[in-house]
Order: sequence, then C-alpha cells, then structure tokens
Amino acid sequence: MDFKYSSLGSPAWTPFEDSEYDKERGVQLCSKRPRNRRFEVLNEQLETHGEIVIHTCHQNEFYNGSTPWGELEIKRVGLTNYEVFRRSIAIGAIKERLSGMKAIVSFQPGQELLFKGRMLWYSHIRAQTESGAVSIKGESGRRTNPGPNQQASMSRKDYRSLTESQKKELIETDLYAQWRISLYGLLPARDDDILGVLAMGICRSVLYAEYVAKTIG
Repeated sequence: MDFKYSSLGSPAWTPFEDSEYDKERGVQLCSKRPRNRRFEVLNEQLETHGEIVIHTCHQNEFYNGSTPWGELEIKRVGLTNYEVFRRSIAIGAIKERLSGMKAIVSFQPGQELLFKGRMLWYSHIRAQTESGAVSIKGESGRRTNPGPNQQASMSRKDYRSLTESQKKELIETDLYAQWRISLYGLLPARDDDILGVLAMGICRSVLYAEYVAKTIG
C-alpha cells in the first residue's frame, strides 16, 4: 500500500490557525482548506484510489481521520507512546525507544512487531517475524504538475487579504512525501489493523513535524 502527502499546504506562520467549525460533524476542523491534511492512497500503478483525511487534531495530543480502514484516532499516551483507536476501541499502539534505533508496534498481548529504525523519521524501517515481515519505505520529491494555485510562501497579512474561496484553494509548495507499506506472510494482527496503525503513525509524525517547523520558523 502506498500513500502520499501531496504538499506542505499551509501558510508559513502556522498550519492550525485557519481552523473552522464543521456543523455537519460537530467538530472543529484543523483546516478550512480541503486539500490540507489529506494523504492520497495509491494502488500498485501509483494511481489515486482513496485518501486519508485528518479532519480534527490538537497539535501532538490527538489526530482523528477518515481512512480506508474506518474512522481512526491516534492519541499520545506517553512521551513517545501512541495508541490508535477505531470507534473508541484500541487496535494498536506505537512505542518509540528514545535510545537506539528501534520501535515496537503492538496489537494484542503477545502480538508485536519490532521495527529496526527510527519510526519518527519513517524513511526505511522493517520488522521481521518467524512467519512474515513488514517494511516501510519513504521518499520525497517535487510534483511535476503542482497546479495553478501553488504559492511558494505567503505572509499572514497577504493570507488574510484572500477571500475564503481563495484560502481553500491555496497550495503552498510543490513538495510531496510518499510511503510504501508492504506486508508479507503471516503477521500477528489483521492486515487492516496493521496498515491503519502504521498509516496513522506516519500521518501524525508528518503533520506534527510540519507544525513544529512552521511555528518555530
């Protein structure tokens, strides 16, 4: 399974300031611009056939999203520990080890995947069991066709001068990041749960890194 974050599509000052209340969902959205917080899900031919939409979030505390595996939430439960829920039921957890290049993804007691590599970066990590394996490979680049609304950078004043429809169409850069999650053999949990937990972990990591970079910058 491949999925892509098509652009770091937020003003340079902060990606969370332009939130709005969604009356239909009854929640505060983390962006009024529909392209923000969307990850394309790709098929084997790298064609878009679904998406992950992070529709509500609170910095590094929680991220809720619509995914091909249902409505999922990832919530921070420790310094570098996160749990993933489907309809308020925990389906898995991610535990980073601050020392060393390892991370544990657990499902039910005794059902664990030990990844070698830092999951906070998600560049290339792999977990091997006696009967199967999981790998994640990441890459980044520039889109060849960013579209007419691309904007390299924008000040807070310029952003506020736009109409609401213009704000919703704005894409800041032509950068993209893409990940491939591959599952092999017999694994200690359902494929959908493994994919959902890993995908939400990646989405959280990427959006929080974007938030930190833009608020500090």
